[in-house]
Amino acid sequence: MKLIGVTGNIGSGKSTVCRLLNVLGYPVYIADTEGKRITETPEITQKIRENFEDCFFENGTINRKRLAETVFSDKEKLKTLNSIIHPAVNKDFVEWTKRQHADFVFVESAILLQTDMSKNLDKIILVSSPQTTKISRASHRDKCSAADAQHRLDNQTNEAEMHKKCDFVIINDDKTAIIPQVLQILKEL
Repeated sequence: MKLIGVTGNIGSGKSTVCRLLNVLGYPVYIADTEGKRITETPEITQKIRENFEDCFFENGTINRKRLAETVFSDKEKLKTLNSIIHPAVNKDFVEWTKRQHADFVFVESAILLQTDMSKNLDKIILVSSPQTTKISRASHRDKCSAADAQHRLDNQTNEAEMHKKCDFVIINDDKTAIIPQVLQILKEL
């Protein structure tokens, strides 16, 4: 079994590529979705409570919006939150892969290259989009302002830096067909 990462900045179209891979029959681990689930576990909730103020909690649960606004405006707090969540997500991913029975399994994560998860991958695919497209998609999807989407994008790794660490690139510019690119990569794998 080969472990393949799919990464890209917010609004690049990683989810679109991963839905296609899933339709083609490949298992895909969505790190963001699983991270949200893991964040709700008592162990991780307690670690977040120990490292952040109680104002991030309402009725015992994390106020994700308030926490996100804070960590995306303070790199040290983002680093702290990531140090709590990423090891737990990585462990969950390893356990998940043990239950899969496919030639290739995929993991989607915007911050794949900044986590230990990338060390265990055989190949990494970058989904690339123009900056304006990413901002437009992210603000529409997250129902936030373009400035907020830009701020989140500014806190992510520069796409040119990501490109240097990836084995394949999928162009998702709303002009170039994605399916042939995905099929070509699968053929090369």
